[in-house]
Amino acid sequence: MKKYLLCCYFLCTTFFLIGQHQEKKKFEFGLVFSAKYDYLKTELSDWNALGINNSLNRLTTKNKVGFDLGLMYKFNLNDYFAIVPQTLLSFQRSNFTYDLTNATRHQEAIMPAALSVPLHFVFTKPLNEKFNPSVLLGIRYNVDITNYDVENPFQNTPFLDYKFRPKKQSTALDLGVGIEINTKKFKLKPELLYSLGLENLAVDNSDFYNAAVAGLHQDKIALRVLFYK
Repeated sequence: MKKYLLCCYFLCTTFFLIGQHQEKKKFEFGLVFSAKYDYLKTELSDWNALGINNSLNRLTTKNKVGFDLGLMYKFNLNDYFAIVPQTLLSFQRSNFTYDLTNATRHQEAIMPAALSVPLHFVFTKPLNEKFNPSVLLGIRYNVDITNYDVENPFQNTPFLDYKFRPKKQSTALDLGVGIEINTKKFKLKPELLYSLGLENLAVDNSDFYNAAVAGLHQDKIALRVLFYK
């Protein structure tokens, strides 16, 4: 974790020093919306050694589309470099399905609600007054905010039983490209972003559903739209 923070500090310092030689623009504030595809990569435990194979036949993963919604703040160091912190509410629908030996099935949503705080370092190449392509690199801090203690609101379905407990906090590496479009009243910026999960989200405990999974990593690919002025 420390090496990722050091990399971010180095990039931030470099961009700031370069920005001292250019005239700075104003700060910009806006909204972020993204449609994303969450990709879960799982590593199963040794079910024979744990005795789980007597109760569990199969575990499958289903990846689904979710979305993010939040706020962004853009600090322009100069015409080329900017720092863009964001605060996002993240909703995702990817899940596990446990097929038990008693012919029943249990489905588990994986982090259906989370708070995401990306910090992006953006390089923009000005082309003309209307279109400016850019690339970004950053780190993302995620906090699972799902209330696992509430009673299952979907009593007629097994979709949200909340038996599996992922790691509460995690980090990811963000890479992306975009194009800034200047309009008369605001700026519009479509982005294509890939987020690489850096940590194992599986928590090792004695719960049956957690014990079945030894490793869980979550990557995302997102189509984002930023509105700011």
